[in-house]
Amino acid sequence: MFIWRLFESLKILKKIFLIFVLALLTCFLGLKSFADTKINNVSFDSSNAFMFLSTSNVVSEQPEISSTTLKNPNRVFFDINNAVLTRPNETWFFRGSDISQIRVSQFSTNPNVVRVVFYHNAKFNPKNISVINVKGNYLFRYGDIDLLQGNYTKSYRSVHSEPSDYIEKMVYIPQSEIKQVPSTSDVTGITVQEVQKAFTSAAQSATKPSEVQNSVPSVPNNFSWSKVFKLRSNFFLSRVDVKRGNILLLGSGRIAVEKPIYLTNPTRVAFDLPNTMVAQRFKNVEIQISENESLKVGQFEPSKIRLVITTSNPKNFRPIFSSDAQGLLLANDSRLSGIKLYESGAQTLFTGVKAENSLVDVFSLSYAAPVVYSVKELDNKLELMVYNATGFNDEIFKKSVIGAKQFTVSGSKMAIGGVKYEFGLQDDAQVEVYACEDGKKLKVRVINQKRVSQEKAQASSGGAYKGSGLIVLDPGHGGIDGGAIRAGINEKDITLDVSKLVYQILTKKGYKVDLTRWEDKTLSLQDRVDFSDNKKASVFVSIHVNSSVSSEPKGVETHWWTDEGHELAKVVHEEMVKKVKSTDRGLVKSKFYVINHTKAKSILVEIGFISNDNERNELLTQQRKQNTAEGIAEGIIKFMKKEGIK
Repeated sequence: MFIWRLFESLKILKKIFLIFVLALLTCFLGLKSFADTKINNVSFDSSNAFMFLSTSNVVSEQPEISSTTLKNPNRVFFDINNAVLTRPNETWFFRGSDISQIRVSQFSTNPNVVRVVFYHNAKFNPKNISVINVKGNYLFRYGDIDLLQGNYTKSYRSVHSEPSDYIEKMVYIPQSEIKQVPSTSDVTGITVQEVQKAFTSAAQSATKPSEVQNSVPSVPNNFSWSKVFKLRSNFFLSRVDVKRGNILLLGSGRIAVEKPIYLTNPTRVAFDLPNTMVAQRFKNVEIQISENESLKVGQFEPSKIRLVITTSNPKNFRPIFSSDAQGLLLANDSRLSGIKLYESGAQTLFTGVKAENSLVDVFSLSYAAPVVYSVKELDNKLELMVYNATGFNDEIFKKSVIGAKQFTVSGSKMAIGGVKYEFGLQDDAQVEVYACEDGKKLKVRVINQKRVSQEKAQASSGGAYKGSGLIVLDPGHGGIDGGAIRAGINEKDITLDVSKLVYQILTKKGYKVDLTRWEDKTLSLQDRVDFSDNKKASVFVSIHVNSSVSSEPKGVETHWWTDEGHELAKVVHEEMVKKVKSTDRGLVKSKFYVINHTKAKSILVEIGFISNDNERNELLTQQRKQNTAEGIAEGIIKFMKKEGIK
């Protein structure tokens, strides 16, 4: 009887255990149904080379991602399984890119699948698209956009600030605000900018089309990706190592460095990296280099990092650039023995000097393979060392540099291999070094800054500069630079439309007028200045559309820098306010590059806010454009008459 009762008790216990297990399974399955990855946001980086899907992923398993390539139309789509899109389905349109549009949608709900579709032309290889898991979020890297052959990026400069630096407009504006789905003919879309070859190391093991895997390679948890996607910068510094008393800096983007600053008490040297962000874990961290030397890394400005080396021999350190611009070695000249700087040699194909204008000479080098090089500027001398250069011929070199006016230059083979070029510079000369995207070409640009300053002073002294009577209108941005973008509307298109209307009004009144650009064309700030100065313009008016992080601000404002520009600004702004029914934001003294460097009497007008929904809609109307153009034109006419300029 006891055994039977024991057996019955065991049966009951077994039933209880089974019920418990079933309950656990039910709970697990129930939880599983709520454990789908929630995709909360879709955003693009500032170069439009990456799309970032932010999630509230709480499951340890990564959702399975599969991809399929289709034709008619050409497209590739990625399905993220067990995923829920918590935002509306969206489509983004691109102009000037091999990818024409990207669509993110909830493809199905039973099971839950989010589909990301890339539509592309026949030239685009869908295998360029890859997916990386970033701490539970998803980064879609859609390959390197082809850059124009011979595109150069500045790697070194003497000056410590430039108008093109990312300082004033650091706030990232997500492109996800582009929500309308117009027909193809109506698309203004997102302008694809020149894209730096970034994040290649992180994407090497990424998921490719036509592959399926249950998990996506993860980026290390301590990698601060959020800084990359929310701030405009040319480079993101993610790694700092000490190698035999030298400092190795690695990251993503296009690295650049400024002329070093030598400091005392204690003795140290500071290297500034402009347009660069640094990973949070390296901010204000002191790293020991040797027994008596240390390195401190800091975010010196919102878009500039400073590396300070405390050492008794600060002038021994020089920056050595990797051939792909992804790395920089701050090397001590006495500690390079045994350090492998390159894999193979690079045959010298060309050396030469060309005058860009009367104040600027350019020294150019071309090689058969990517080069590793260093730049060191001290007093009135510059050293350019190309460590893996071969085939140097002294006789050919001397003939190739005849005619240089802004510098002297000599070349010689180095005992360690490679070639050293030594430049003699004039007082106050400014140096810029550029490297081609493929690493096979270098340019050293030397500017006679003393003469530039003298000519500028002469032009602005006593109103001596009168000009030719020409009015130059400068439609802001253009080409790869779309300016401010909201809801698929590009600033560059509005500024061109208004500038053409101003041109029509002024020419009908008999004035001589020209535009810096008549079409969707890329122009640098200096191109615009040169255009105005070469034509000896009397008046220069740059036309822009304003933008803000907030959607509240609206209205018109006019910027000036010189006293002559102030007088022009007052008259133009007064007339513009009469014509445009919006907030009068007044006159602002601003050191914008184009109004600071042109010889003409110059202003920059902000004709409204693209970030304000109502004002943006008004700016798109023909009536607002016409009223704005009339105000600007009438102000210019009043100023020309007052100054007696014909």
